[in-house]
Amino acid sequence: MLPQIRGGLGLAPPFNSWGVLANDGWAALRFYPHLLIFPAIIIFVTVLSFNILGDALKEAMDPQLRIGGIR
Repeated sequence: MLPQIRGGLGLAPPFNSWGVLANDGWAALRFYPHLLIFPAIIIFVTVLSFNILGDALKEAMDPQLRIGGIR
């Protein structure tokens, strides 16, 4: 769904996927390492952010965690 949203914003088709950017960077890694490093960092930070957000939501929403766990 996200590629369709980015496509609707006017981004050209080859540039609307982080996977395409990482694949292009992998092909040019020997001469242009920054083409792989920046998309990899962005993907890593995004996944890490969603993991932290999910853990925070789980702790906030789980009633068993709030009352001290399962007894």
